[in-house]
Amino acid sequence: MVTLKDVAKRAGVGLATASRVIRESGSVSVETAERVRAAIVDLQYRPSSIGRAMARRSLDALGIFVPDYADTDVRCILEAASREARVANRIMFVTGSRSDGPVGPEAIAAVQELLDRDCDGILVVAQNLEESDLGKIASMFEKVVFIDRPFAGNPDAAFHVAHQIGGRLAAEHLWSFGHRHFAFVTDSLLVWSNAAKLEGFRAEIFGRGAARESIEVFESAPSYQGGCESAIRILETGFGGTAVFCSDDSMAAGVAAGLRIGGVSVPDEISVVGYGDSYAARYCSPPLTTVAVPAAEVAQQAVRSLLRRCYGIQCVTEREFSPCLVRRESSSSTKSDRGS
Repeated sequence: MVTLKDVAKRAGVGLATASRVIRESGSVSVETAERVRAAIVDLQYRPSSIGRAMARRSLDALGIFVPDYADTDVRCILEAASREARVANRIMFVTGSRSDGPVGPEAIAAVQELLDRDCDGILVVAQNLEESDLGKIASMFEKVVFIDRPFAGNPDAAFHVAHQIGGRLAAEHLWSFGHRHFAFVTDSLLVWSNAAKLEGFRAEIFGRGAARESIEVFESAPSYQGGCESAIRILETGFGGTAVFCSDDSMAAGVAAGLRIGGVSVPDEISVVGYGDSYAARYCSPPLTTVAVPAAEVAQQAVRSLLRRCYGIQCVTEREFSPCLVRRESSSSTKSDRGS
């Protein structure tokens, strides 16, 4: 096995000089550096990553906690974060929840695991976490950032989508088509992003003069099946409205299917709007009108923030991102409420 000592001997320099050339630090003449690099090529020397890490006391590694590998946005975040780390020649350790219990303790345990692996910085996908959970994690480690949730304790450490704007966009779209009575389907209003979507939706609808009872809330499992079951419940309650807004595309696709099973045409009788612009939105029948979110961009900026804080890599970062509405065939105009 070729060692740094062999390289130094071939180049006719001291061990410290060869090391400075490889690390690109310190003062070395151009001629000497060229001899060392030529020796590296001739001997096919590969520097030890472990040795470099020990010398710098850094593994050049970031860590990320994700609550649910199956979630479409989480997969997008994970892919974008990993790609951004690779561009900067850093590796990324990934860990996720290990049980179906509360996410807060799982996230805290995962952060400790990443710290034990000597990660230089840590990203936490925090969509299901409480403010108190974020506070505990922030107290464990300074170089941590949160994705998909604001953090009052340190706004500069949080990167997220302005979901209130997403809710407003959905409401504005449906209102413009004449809809006045709505259902909102979500898996849990305890999740910050879901509550923010409903907050924005309500603000837009009520701001246009609609009564509070014009929006009915239904909770379901965050899945296609959950949405389908919600549609059946909506019809069983005698829902007289003409539009359903869902906090997730999978649920929205399920709602559209459940309405069809119940004999209701989408969008002729009830319009359906999803959230996320996932594959479920693009390829279900009919294709879903939805609110697209820049999840990859959020992750990219969060990683860049850590690269700057951990390694001094200079880059401009943004922290809040706006969604946009994507209109497809699942929404259309209506003349009156179905119950009228």
